[in-house]
Amino acid sequence: MLHDERLHQSLQVTFTYVLVSVPLQLALALGLALLMDKGVRGLAFYRSIFYLPSLIGGSVAIAVLWRTVFGTTGLVGLR
Repeated sequence: MLHDERLHQSLQVTFTYVLVSVPLQLALALGLALLMDKGVRGLAFYRSIFYLPSLIGGSVAIAVLWRTVFGTTGLVGLR
């Protein structure tokens, strides 16, 4: 395995990602957090829009779960 060229290539790609992408994402997130901490106009709206996908995602997951449980071929199978 140590002589496989694909291993060396995948390790190079992984380390490049870790050394370039992760610090850039952290810096961007920190900059955005500092900007939002300043009390920017429309901050409540931005926070609402930012949090909305987590609310919708949970609701969709619960709806799919209940549909599966109470569907015609589900666990309870109401016929």
